[in-house]
Amino acid sequence: MVVDPWWNPAVEEQAVMRIHRIGQTKSVAIKRFIVKGTVEERMEMVQARKQRMISGALTDHELRTARIEELKMLFT
Repeated sequence: MVVDPWWNPAVEEQAVMRIHRIGQTKSVAIKRFIVKGTVEERMEMVQARKQRMISGALTDHELRTARIEELKMLFT
């Protein structure tokens, strides 16, 4: 269970992958609990944008615009 979302989606991915590296042999289900209208919900949106950036889905201009919008979203 992911209780506290992180700004960087790679950190969460690393935590999930660590479960398997420590020798887990049973199935693992990862659940995220996000309350609507909270900072965590906005952080999840930031993570999705960052994941797209990592995937190379955004151009340089879109990347700059996304960062500005990301900051606006967090503080409004």
